[in-house]
Amino acid sequence: YTELKNQMRHLQSKHNQVVLSRDQLLATQAKYQKEQHDSLEQTKRDVQHIEYSWSNEKKKMIEEHEMNLKQIVESTTKQVTEEVTRNVTEKVTTIVTELVTTNVTESVTLSITEERIREQEKDEQDRLEEDEMNDAIRKELEEQYEALLEQMNELSQEHFKNIENKDQEFYENHPGAVNSPMVGTAYASSEPGKESFVKMNSLVKKGDTLMIIEAMKVMNTITAHKSGKVVFIGFSDNQPVEYNQILLIIE
Repeated sequence: YTELKNQMRHLQSKHNQVVLSRDQLLATQAKYQKEQHDSLEQTKRDVQHIEYSWSNEKKKMIEEHEMNLKQIVESTTKQVTEEVTRNVTEKVTTIVTELVTTNVTESVTLSITEERIREQEKDEQDRLEEDEMNDAIRKELEEQYEALLEQMNELSQEHFKNIENKDQEFYENHPGAVNSPMVGTAYASSEPGKESFVKMNSLVKKGDTLMIIEAMKVMNTITAHKSGKVVFIGFSDNQPVEYNQILLIIE
């Protein structure tokens, strides 16, 4: 009995450890998710800062480029003015200016658009990879928890089965066991309403009447085969009993 109690304590301790481990795993998962969320927020802020800095840098580059272009145009206009008439010079200047401005604007716009598209694709890919990692961690934790629960259930079932088998073996092999010699209906007293022949902890002597079994309309008296104290009663009044069923145990 002491060994069984120790096993039960061991199982309870193991169950507590499983519950604690599950809580720790869940806390770790929550901490990891918070860190991932904070990291993502910080990344977004960094991206916004980079976009802002890049926009200012681009603006500055465009202004410098426009200034350089303006200087080139002015220099070209001066040279053309010396060679051709004012009308031709104005037309050439206008055409060159329009072409340069259009090409620069289209080039800058295209470059900015491509960069933003690449950044958006990278952010989406990072988000998908993070979601897949979180799902994999969650699935692994759930599988470990289910495996632990299943192991606990198997150990509990095996433990209780061993207890039942040992109890059954103890009763069957007990030298004071009184088994039913027939199939019939058990009666604890001689008549309904009267006091039972024996009760738990009753003291009996060899040959005392313990109960009555009715079989084929015949009342069969079951007597004590030894003197002692009744420590177990395995039948109920006015209920059927099976052949060789343990009725009482006398110690």
